[in-house]
Amino acid sequence: MQMNAQNSSGSQGSQSYASVTKTGIPPPLTKLLSHSKAQACQILIDKRSLQATNELKELTEVQLTTKAELTLKLMSKVGTTLPDNISFLSAKNVQNGGILYELNAPGSAKWINALANRSKFLNHFGTDIIIKEQVYQILLENIPISFNPNSKIALSEMECKGGLKQDNITKARYIKPIMRYNPNQRTAHIALILKTKTTANQIIHFKISVKGKKVYGHKLLPKPSRCLKCQTFNGRHIAADCPQEHNTCRTCRANHQTASCTIDIQELYHCANCNTDSHTSWSHECSIFITRWQENRVRNEEAKYKYFHTEDPNTWDKIKDKSNNYETDPLPPQILTQTYNNEWRTIHHQN
Repeated sequence: MQMNAQNSSGSQGSQSYASVTKTGIPPPLTKLLSHSKAQACQILIDKRSLQATNELKELTEVQLTTKAELTLKLMSKVGTTLPDNISFLSAKNVQNGGILYELNAPGSAKWINALANRSKFLNHFGTDIIIKEQVYQILLENIPISFNPNSKIALSEMECKGGLKQDNITKARYIKPIMRYNPNQRTAHIALILKTKTTANQIIHFKISVKGKKVYGHKLLPKPSRCLKCQTFNGRHIAADCPQEHNTCRTCRANHQTASCTIDIQELYHCANCNTDSHTSWSHECSIFITRWQENRVRNEEAKYKYFHTEDPNTWDKIKDKSNNYETDPLPPQILTQTYNNEWRTIHHQN
């Protein structure tokens, strides 16, 4: 992405990450840049569904790394040409039960994620598993509701008019379900899921045309995680590890599964978090949710920057407008629906 903006040293043009690091950039930004570089070397392996057995959970990190290295050797034995020096450096168990692997170089991770190589790797690695790739989500504001996010033609047209590479937009969805729209509503917000930081940053910087309207894009930030069993927003566990024995309904707070709840009148909703009537446990109107969201924004250093970080210093701009008050801002629309990991998306699964 080429942007006509000042870099961190105050001059025009692009500098390398290493050269700018020597000038003494703030420690929080240094940490974000290091995290960004590490992400380029990572792949995430997970079970295919919540119901699938997690055969990897009991393995140590050393065993997991050895298993991945053995998989590469098996691929080589059956004729797959491996990149020079490709290797798995480490493995880490993540909260939802997945395994986050770090490889020796970004090129190695990119090679694993190539369609043909990915299939071969999974065939040798194990069954009932998936690989997830990193994706970048942005919020587009006030899209004409005539736009169909499920139309491949509509997404292709957006790419063409926006000067984006073909198939860089992987998915689009409205933030709020259509059935909840106001009868007179003409525009709505959508979440756009993109393959690369460059594409996401291009839309954020230059905006993009949708249905004849130029619209703004912003980074889509993750919302506080919620346990789907007890409904808490504390973010310390997921449903599979919930210490509560019974299920709590997210609609009425009773001790039953949400799917079996028969209440569909808003006045009878009851929130399990703030113990208040008239809204559900997953509602963004919940005072507990709003508190957790504001706390997350204060802690999330990434939320203070306009772009997704790359080695280009032009992507290191902080948000400077008045709306960037992380302690007192009202809840913005850029909140994700419940997901396990905002930065990863399922791209393949092995039956």
